[in-house]
Amino acid sequence: MAVLAALAGFGLAEAALRFAYPTLPSLAGLVGPTTWQEGEAIQKCNARALKRVEPPEAAPRGRKLLVVGDSVALGFGVQRNARFGAILAGLLARSGQPWSEVNGAFAGGTACITLALSKAAMTETHADLAVVALFADDLMEAPRFWVNGHRVAFPDTVHMPALRWIIERSYAANTIWWGTETLLFNRAQSLSRDRETLKTFHDSLDQVREQGIASGTPVILTLLPPAGLPACAKGATEPEVCELGEELDRIAARLDEWWPGWVDLRTVLNDGDYRLDVEKADLRLDVHPNEAGHVRIANGLYPAASAAVAR
Repeated sequence: MAVLAALAGFGLAEAALRFAYPTLPSLAGLVGPTTWQEGEAIQKCNARALKRVEPPEAAPRGRKLLVVGDSVALGFGVQRNARFGAILAGLLARSGQPWSEVNGAFAGGTACITLALSKAAMTETHADLAVVALFADDLMEAPRFWVNGHRVAFPDTVHMPALRWIIERSYAANTIWWGTETLLFNRAQSLSRDRETLKTFHDSLDQVREQGIASGTPVILTLLPPAGLPACAKGATEPEVCELGEELDRIAARLDEWWPGWVDLRTVLNDGDYRLDVEKADLRLDVHPNEAGHVRIANGLYPAASAAVAR
């Protein structure tokens, strides 16, 4: 009887979940603006299937400033004209020549996704200047991601074929696996501590630099901190956020070696509260900067940007 009751409960749960979710619960965050192909590309560090460049509201005027990064560069929580790329374009336009931002950012990506998108976007946009913005949590590589404000756990992180087959087909089994994996396992791997991932990161940096040279696009590389550092944020946050300060320092040391002249903005938000008000914006964390934070970032980038386009 207990077995029959368990099977009946499982069946009811399966039916309810299929009614509630348009896809597997662990992939629910990919429904809407993103697709499974995009989620798969995030996991496999393959930018070919991702949204490449955001269509501008109007045809770019004058010179083009390409901005590539994650949700911070995309401007989560602020208006398009208030994100740091648009502000920086306005600062550059003070020289008398019009500039327009072309945004190639992708929310939910990791560091290697940002770099892969940079190469593709420079080829497509023929930008006059590119800003490649690595955000703090891009540096924590993991099989679980936040996409559009939802935690996403990909079924193919399960290595047992039979178990993966069930998880990929049953909504109830997928929910049980998703909850257990989220609750019990922290597979976060900091970029700097994994030799293979760090080598991929290094190679990707070289490829971005080479693509900039080939396309005649000056490239500014920067490293952005969370608006909430020190980043042991309370509430619905990733546990690895607490390690981001140390990870930023480790990656900064690598960038000093691998990309001389990169723009260090690790302290740009230290002297005030530049966190997004998450109660007013439907976002997952206050690590995203508010409008004043975007102004600070743009001002921090401006000296390097003006010098790059003046050459």
